[in-house]
Amino acid sequence: MGFIFKRIGFEQIDDLTFVFNRARNTKVSSKYFKKKFVNPFGKFISIIAYYDNTPISHSGLIPIMTIISGVRTLGATSADTVTVVDFQRKGLFKSTMETALVAAQQEGVKIVFRLPNNTTFQGLIKYLDYDYQSHLYTFVLHQKVFFPIVKLLNKINVDILKNLYFKAFVFLYNRFKTYQFENSLISQGFDSVMHDSEYFKYKKFNSNYVVKIGKNLIWFKLGDGIVIGDIRLNNSSTFIAELKRFCMYIGAHKVIFNLCPETKEYNLLSEIAMPVRGMPICFKVLDSKGLKKVNFRLTFADHDDF
Repeated sequence: MGFIFKRIGFEQIDDLTFVFNRARNTKVSSKYFKKKFVNPFGKFISIIAYYDNTPISHSGLIPIMTIISGVRTLGATSADTVTVVDFQRKGLFKSTMETALVAAQQEGVKIVFRLPNNTTFQGLIKYLDYDYQSHLYTFVLHQKVFFPIVKLLNKINVDILKNLYFKAFVFLYNRFKTYQFENSLISQGFDSVMHDSEYFKYKKFNSNYVVKIGKNLIWFKLGDGIVIGDIRLNNSSTFIAELKRFCMYIGAHKVIFNLCPETKEYNLLSEIAMPVRGMPICFKVLDSKGLKKVNFRLTFADHDDF
């Protein structure tokens, strides 16, 4: 079949929107992708395969700054890899990703990474020689609340209303202060994504919030309950009690954690909940001479849709 592969810019973002919605059976707007693919770390890489002038497959890379062995290193997160059903199993995943990786290497990206689903994970390992070092593990804490506001707002499904409510609530709960914090993995000696002010600002393309509970900080978004992206654990002895209190106030019936093993957050949750293996953490080094040894991990906040 005669496929044509093109790197697109913002003038063709509607083609990305078209192929994504057709492949996923969704109705995501072009505005979302324009926000998601604009970032302060470099020009986004978006490769689309066309057949008969119709977009049928896409692979994207979004430049993100990482810390590798204590050094700022340009990386990129893989994002929105999709192929419409009629054209799956024709090598388009491999071809679009290979084209994107070549472009990334030419633009100085040293490492690419992803938290994929199992199907994509198998393709990255088998066809693109990605490395794997660990999985995230999921913990779920259930919380009784008087009024399940999160569940109610999810049923209403009005994103603007939901975001306004939680943005105002967190602002008041934080006593009119805003918080940011370093990647918990980097502070524990792992290589990972740099969580600085630019990264927090970039991540606002999705609705997420940082709240101080006691002496601890959590970065979360809304899902079926609240979904934790990262934690600054300053006082582990009070964390769970303070988190439950926050859930009572905010009306969250469930808290979902996705954590790396060998971390203090994982060890703390293991004492009270059973971990279930979740998404794999995989990456590919594009500069093998410069990056000799990589001990790379990701928080759930580093998922491209967080």
